[in-house]
Amino acid sequence: MKIPKSGVARRVPVHPTLARVLMEWRGAWWRAYGREPAGDDLVAPDPSTFAAVTAGAAARWFRRDL
Repeated sequence: MKIPKSGVARRVPVHPTLARVLMEWRGAWWRAYGREPAGDDLVAPDPSTFAAVTAGAAARWFRRDL
């Protein structure tokens, strides 16, 4: 979890539909990535590095999926 510049963490409201989708995704994380998600993981990281997906990788995966 990132600490904001003010040093004070705040709760942010989440739409109920988004909350439901994120909870389902959290349950599917193990199947997609082979481990439990950590608190600072991205929603959809690069499977090999768990970092942000680069534009080049996204384009390659998109072309492959076509």
